[in-house]
Parts: sequence; C-alpha cells; structure tokens
Amino acid sequence: MSNDFRPTISALQRRGHEVVDHLLAANESLWESPSEADRDRVEALARSVAARLLQEPASRLETSRGEASFEYDRALRELFGLPA
Repeated sequence: MSNDFRPTISALQRRGHEVVDHLLAANESLWESPSEADRDRVEALARSVAARLLQEPASRLETSRGEASFEYDRALRELFGLPA
C-alpha cells in the first residue's frame, strides 16, 4: 500500500462491528426462544454481511493512488462518520 490507510480501514471495520453489536442488542428482546447456536448463527451472519459490505470500500481505498486516495479516504471517513 503506497499510502498508509490502515487507520481508516480499521475504523471502518470497527464501525461495522459497532453496528452489528447495536442491532443484536436492540433486537435481543424480540427473539422468542432461540438457542445459543441460533444466536451464534445470527451473529455470524450479521458480521459476515457487514464485512462483505465494507470489503469493497476498503479494497478501493487500498488500491487508490495519488490525490484520489486522499479524497477517497476523506469521503469514507465522512460517509461512515469515522473520526478524522
């Protein structure tokens, strides 16, 4: 990677985990009687969806070059509400 955008990519991944954690907690009382295995599967599925959705923006940032890479970094941070 020509520019070090690891902090942005890490923040993007953390944001994905935060969203999943929040949704799981917010919906906990709505589940009628899931087993521990069911809960684990739902969590794994949610984390997988979040990771796949964030994979493309992270990949594009890693492969961007020049001034465009800094613009893309700034855009990701703004769009996902990541710290500067």
